[in-house]
Amino acid sequence: NFTTAVMCNPPTNIQVVTTTNTIFVSWEPGQANQTSWTVYIGAGEEWDYPTDTTEILIDVHNMLVPGEEFNVQIEGFCSDGDGDILSEFIYAQMQPLPSLTLNEGYSQDNGIVPITSQSLEDKESRTQFIIPAEMLTDMQYSTIQKIAFYDDYWRNGAPWGSNIWFKVCMMEVPESNYNDAEYPEDQFYGYWHDENFHVFNHGTLYIDNEGKVTITANSPFHYGAGNLLIGVWQDHSNYDPAGTNYHADWLGVTTQDWSSMYVPAGSDPMTAKFLPKVTFTYETDAYLPPTNIVVT
Repeated sequence: NFTTAVMCNPPTNIQVVTTTNTIFVSWEPGQANQTSWTVYIGAGEEWDYPTDTTEILIDVHNMLVPGEEFNVQIEGFCSDGDGDILSEFIYAQMQPLPSLTLNEGYSQDNGIVPITSQSLEDKESRTQFIIPAEMLTDMQYSTIQKIAFYDDYWRNGAPWGSNIWFKVCMMEVPESNYNDAEYPEDQFYGYWHDENFHVFNHGTLYIDNEGKVTITANSPFHYGAGNLLIGVWQDHSNYDPAGTNYHADWLGVTTQDWSSMYVPAGSDPMTAKFLPKVTFTYETDAYLPPTNIVVT
């Protein structure tokens, strides 16, 4: 007869704390002569981090995305020939990115959010609206990663096919709404040709069965603290701006209570009186203004 004994006890009291791009892991040694460890992070792939301390901070922004689930396992190494042993798996999740929804509860059912979209196969369509800075204070100095629009009109599916491409653009502007502009039509066209009108996404748009359009950045937008101009442009190569193929432009400004949106059909602007419901998903502290500036 013989008996076996565990020569090396696994690490205990494992704690995992996450942000949107870091993982902090701490633990207690399984026994006194356990003086080195390897932390394994697993999510489809596995990454290992040797350490001789009982805590570690890991930057995972190139490995995991915000909101992603993962597991942690720690291997403890015991001296004096006692070997090594793995802990149990600990399951955790990265913190999701923060979001900001404006005009919550205001529902559109008009088929012009995020863009007027009739006959896009042979006509051009554009959308613009301005969100005043005072509505975006929670998102100041951040990097916008996604934007979502809502329109109940599209619950039965998008009116465009996968071959229709759009540009979604953003920039900060001095005007808080188009009523501040002396010639809003001229301003509308001018901004499309401004080199600072950042192309946030260039691709197709998809609508879910709840009428939600989520747009993920090809090139994220660094937002400071100003009024935010957002434009959606379907630029069809066959349109004639002077002829019947010119499609309506939807041009927006402030809240649903003000005369806020110009919709040129041909060259005659009309108004619509709402700012659409939108949700921004963003990274905080990713973009900060200079500080401690000294001028001599």
